[in-house]
Amino acid sequence: MRYNRIVLLLTAAAALLSSCNGGFGVIVPSFEEYNGHSVKNIELKAAHNFTSGSLPAFSELAAEFNAENEYGFSVKLTDDNINQNSTGLDLVFCSPADAAKLLRRGMSVELSPLITHPRWGLDSGRRIFYRAAAKQTDYFDFARKITSVPLLMNSGVVLTNSRLMQEAGIGRFPANWFSFNRILRKIGENGSPALGLQLDTDSIVSFINARGGSILRPIGFNYSLNNPVVNRTLRYLRRLEDDGLLSVNTVNYINQTMFTFGRLPAVFIWTDGLPHYEKLAAMTNPELNWEVNLLPTRRPGKSTVINCTYSAAVLNSSSERELASWLFLRWLLQPEQQKRLAMKTASLPVVAEAAKLLLTDADNSGAYGSVEQVSPHWLDALRLVDDAHKELVPSLSDYSAVSENFSAMLERIEEGEWIWIETMKLNYRIKKMRHEENAKKAGKR
Repeated sequence: MRYNRIVLLLTAAAALLSSCNGGFGVIVPSFEEYNGHSVKNIELKAAHNFTSGSLPAFSELAAEFNAENEYGFSVKLTDDNINQNSTGLDLVFCSPADAAKLLRRGMSVELSPLITHPRWGLDSGRRIFYRAAAKQTDYFDFARKITSVPLLMNSGVVLTNSRLMQEAGIGRFPANWFSFNRILRKIGENGSPALGLQLDTDSIVSFINARGGSILRPIGFNYSLNNPVVNRTLRYLRRLEDDGLLSVNTVNYINQTMFTFGRLPAVFIWTDGLPHYEKLAAMTNPELNWEVNLLPTRRPGKSTVINCTYSAAVLNSSSERELASWLFLRWLLQPEQQKRLAMKTASLPVVAEAAKLLLTDADNSGAYGSVEQVSPHWLDALRLVDDAHKELVPSLSDYSAVSENFSAMLERIEEGEWIWIETMKLNYRIKKMRHEENAKKAGKR
């Protein structure tokens, strides 16, 4: 996400879903109503804040990824209207046909319009949203207008293939989230790959009252994938919370709270590590350029996002959004891609394995000079990060373990295995665990 511009993610748009002409309609902003403004439906950001000099290399990498991937989305670079020195990297569906293929496979699709304009503040965005919410557009008509449909599932109501819902015995979209969860489970039992959300009662109420703005109020969730492989990886990330550098347990759209991929120790929500990164940036030479940019959140003074160039982070919210981002990150973080990117952009990679390759590969001499000359800078930089943030850069073996865990998860998803996404409030989760413990104790008596 480009944090240096004002962005209002209207995830509540899909929450006002209603039946329309026997099918499913979604409330969306009218394009005519925003003549001259930027209206997008895309919110799949895998990386951000790239310097203008690196755009050609990323464009080339993105083109190769688009040609290789089979997941129905593509990568494109979009200009930043506010900061001309940076750009955003969006993961988007290249056509409605791709989304239709996923729908036929049983995947869920949510339309989340994104309204962006430099002069729009949060309050004006809300008013614009509520005015726009009066209009309904048929899903496929909307798809034809925008020529691109995102695959998203975040804290809103999800559009699901009507045929699958009919097979599940439901003629119209259920009003209750729990019944919708049962539908998703039933669809999954039939062998269709699907992803679902489980929400607690308070969250459901907030969706029902979305017109009152509760959907836009920051709500804290405990996010986890109910999968041993992913849980191990998330536990690895949670160890980093001791320094206040990562926030794995919180979803906060307004303040842009986020967590990083296990191998990307470069985006944090607190300023504690800033002196260390300032020192790191000061010691790097022009060939090893690791920029440190302070990007304020929506509410100045609450926290600060620290973004180091060529880092990438995934918003801790939407399951498919994270999956799409991880697929791209996994490809981008391959040593050969990191090496090419580093050589073309003269920037310090964030992957330790790529750093090791550059240190030991004589072919990099054309980009960085001799290995002997570069090696101390790399080692000192990695030591700085290690000293400042404890286990943030533990060892190459740990990095490999994280990579293998995510690879195993993605392989299981690619093979069509049912993965259930569990999203619950932490206090609700604790209450549930205590209830189960009390029930067990009562049974023993």
